[in-house]
Amino acid sequence: MINMQGATILELQDAMNQKQITARELVLFYLSRIAQIDQCEGGLNAVLEINPDALFIADMLDHERKEGRVRQLITWNSHYVKRYNQYRG
Repeated sequence: MINMQGATILELQDAMNQKQITARELVLFYLSRIAQIDQCEGGLNAVLEINPDALFIADMLDHERKEGRVRQLITWNSHYVKRYNQYRG
């Protein structure tokens, strides 16, 4: 089993290819981490917005993967990088 907390995007992609994790499981993991570290009392407050459709999108990606359609790696982090660049100054 993969350690999602320390995994790179390539390692996560490989784990998905080997059916060790799903996109839904990955989203749930990161939502939990955001709640634990960022949005708790005394947290970082670094995450400005969470896509309310994240689990729906993850389910869609899992369905596509089952049908043999695998998206590019950039799918994983494009929204977060965009938001980071928009607000960093």
